[in-house]
Amino acid sequence: MIKNICTSLIIILMIQTSNAQQAPLAKGFKSIFDGQSTTGWHSYGKTTAGSGWKVE
Repeated sequence: MIKNICTSLIIILMIQTSNAQQAPLAKGFKSIFDGQSTTGWHSYGKTTAGSGWKVE
C-alpha cells in the first residue's frame, strides 16, 4: 500500500513539473552566464575564472 502511494505521488509530481515553463525575464535583466563559456567570470582577486572552472 505504501509503495503504491509513493509511486502515485512521484508520478503526480513528474506530471506537474513536465508542464513547467520558464518565466519571462524582467526588464533590464542581464544574464551573467551564456551557457557556453566562462567569459566575464573571475575568481576572487583574479581577472579570469582560473583553470579549476570549466563549462561542459
